[in-house]
Amino acid sequence: MVLLLLLAFILGTPSPRTLLNNTTDFSANFHEKCEEMVPKNSAARVSLAALVCGTNMQASPLQKDLLRSSLIHAYVVSGSHLILLDQFFGIFGIPVILRFLILLLYSFSAGWQAPVVRALSSWLLLSTKNRFKVFIPADLSVAIAGMICLILFPDWWGSLSLILSWCAALALSSVGLFRWSSAFAKVFFTQITVFTFMSLPLWGWGNLHPLSLVFNLMLIPFISFVLLPLAVLSFVFHPLLFLFEHSESLFSWILAQGTEPVTMTKSSALPVSTIWMWILFLHLVIHLIRLKKKQGQDLG
Repeated sequence: MVLLLLLAFILGTPSPRTLLNNTTDFSANFHEKCEEMVPKNSAARVSLAALVCGTNMQASPLQKDLLRSSLIHAYVVSGSHLILLDQFFGIFGIPVILRFLILLLYSFSAGWQAPVVRALSSWLLLSTKNRFKVFIPADLSVAIAGMICLILFPDWWGSLSLILSWCAALALSSVGLFRWSSAFAKVFFTQITVFTFMSLPLWGWGNLHPLSLVFNLMLIPFISFVLLPLAVLSFVFHPLLFLFEHSESLFSWILAQGTEPVTMTKSSALPVSTIWMWILFLHLVIHLIRLKKKQGQDLG
């Protein structure tokens, strides 16, 4: 049913560029409604709009600190937001078709941005795999979901946000290839891998300071499991807004103190073609590691 809805949506607009224009224009209304629902008297209005609606933070002090810490990709609406929402729905046993409709609506409300659409494509692929009990390695699923986006929306070949989302998802998929002695070791390796995979795409755009690893280890869980849930809940139930405002204020203060010694390095961004070659190289390396481990298991 989900695939039929997606197919009908695609067939309704035969030209890829027309499809992108139509979905972008269609999502503009949802995005505008989302921004209108943000409490105007909130002290954390900018953060709330960024976390829930994907609104640009417009060179605010927090945005500068997020750039210096390389956490901007985790703060403004991204694929991870959609994944966390789906996990939340899964706890309550919400049917797949209803979850898809909610996630699709959320994707429109967030401005139909490339990272969210990539995550939605990945979610559809995962649902199809589970429905038909088909096994596809996690890294190949990342590649398929990304290619779906590029086939439907060729203009996204130049989208840095899609590239960053792709690299982050690929880094997370590689963690499952290994066994970990502890949860801390897994989390530590995950952050190092994400930092490494995203180093080239961030070159000349973000910040590659070594302290970024510390920020990722300490603050991404806070964003994912405290700020984002509180933002969504306070967005719906305004009496909870004070909890989000206090949490966001604490986060901003910690981030400002931590990034004070960090300076932004200025350099020229790499050509998009070079970054795509980097992604292809990462896929190849992960594929070879998976084959090597499979051979070892067969010999065992």
